This record gives sequence, structure tokens and C-alpha cells, in this order.
Amino acid sequence: MAFSWIGAAIGPSFLLIGLGADRTAHLVVGIFLSGLALLSIGDGIKALKHDVISNFIAYTVVPASLLIAGSFFAWIGGSGS
Repeated sequence: MAFSWIGAAIGPSFLLIGLGADRTAHLVVGIFLSGLALLSIGDGIKALKHDVISNFIAYTVVPASLLIAGSFFAWIGGSGS
């Protein structure tokens, strides 16, 4: 779960860096970390179907919030260059 939280926070930054020339390694890492966060969100939705609210919050709400915040900060940081 910690890896999905970290991936949700920094994955969008790696994706943005990976879109530059000769930065395919960053793009792969960004796709992997963002995908890990999306898989976690899917697990949280499954937990909600089984009425496990704590897992839903840990697996869905936190990664989704971090993914949105990470995307916002990557966009803000990338627009200044």
C-alpha cells in the first residue's frame, strides 16, 4: 500500500519528465507507478463492495487524492519551464 501511495504522489512527475526527449526510463517508471496506484484504487472499490470502509479509504481515497495532487503539482512545475 505504501508503494501505491508513493507512486500516486510522484508517478505523474515521472510521466511529465518522461515526455521529454531521451527520457524513456522516466516514462516507464511513471507509467508503472501510476498504474500501481490505479490497481490500488481498483482494490479499494472491491473492498467497498464487501463493506470494508477502512480498506476503501486506504486503497482508494488516499491514492486518488495523491494522484490528483501529484498531477496538479507536476503540471504546475512543468508549466514554469
